[in-house]
Order: sequence, then C-alpha cells, then structure tokens
Amino acid sequence: EVCENLADVDPNNLDKYYETINTKISYLDAVIKETLRLYPPVTRLERRLNIDEYKLGGIQLQRDHLVEISTIAVHYDPDNFSNPKQYSPERFLPENKHKLAPYSYIPFGDGPRNCVGMRFAYQEAKICLASLIQKFRFKENAKTPERLSFPAKKILLTPDAFEVSIESRA
Repeated sequence: EVCENLADVDPNNLDKYYETINTKISYLDAVIKETLRLYPPVTRLERRLNIDEYKLGGIQLQRDHLVEISTIAVHYDPDNFSNPKQYSPERFLPENKHKLAPYSYIPFGDGPRNCVGMRFAYQEAKICLASLIQKFRFKENAKTPERLSFPAKKILLTPDAFEVSIESRA
C-alpha cells in the first residue's frame, strides 16, 4: 500500500507526500495503532481526583485520591477487543472504527488531558515508516524472537533488543 500510493509522489513535494500518507494509506495507520494497542509506550495513566466525592464502580473516592488506569489491562480486555493478544491491524481500518468502544484505546491517554504530542507522534511515525518501507524490506531471520521480551519495572514499555534482516528494495 505504501509503495503503491507513494510511487509517483515526489518526497520533496511535502504537501502532496503528507496528504497521500494521511488520506490514502489507511493500513499503515492501522498497523501503527494496533502496535500501540499491544505495546503502549506508557503502561499506566494517573489522574488525581479534584472533586470532593465520586463513586467509581461502587468504590467511594475522595478529593486528592490517585486513580491509576492500566493501559495494558484496557487494551487486552476481551470486552474491548476480541482475541486481544492477536495482532490484527484490521480492527483499526476506517470500516471497523465503529466497533471500537469509547476509551478502549488509550496509548496516549484520552479526553482533555491526553498527550499533547499525540498527533505529532502519529504523523512522525507514519512519515518515518513510509520512508523506510519505500526503501527497505524487513524480514525475520534465525535470531528474530517469536515474542518480544521486556525488562521489568521500566516506566516506558521498551522491548529488549532483537534482530531482523533488512534488504534494499532498489
């Protein structure tokens, strides 16, 4: 999809390049979102209650209580995503967006206090990946693990190093 849609687009024509990436390459967007669903960079969100009393799921909360939301628990909840451990970018394609429950996808938080850099991060990821995909093929090799592993007790979810093979498309 990336190579097809960008084949005739001059990368120096930034407006056309940017427009094509954002309007004609929906699968790339879905791949990024599904990857962030499975591997959200921040594994928990925190909010401090700023009202005097609030009841959440039968639990009475008071002002200044800290509420922690596990991003991974939300993203892997089978009530939110069928087969939650399966990598399936199709769930984020435009024709399936109506199936997503509100607040079930929160790699950057949501609402008025979501990450201020979210849109920039999505755009940067799409532009960088599109550029790499146009020039290279990424493939598993004998040293590529079947599953990613992650160090314990890190603030950000960053995988241990792993190896893949890269071939030039030229």
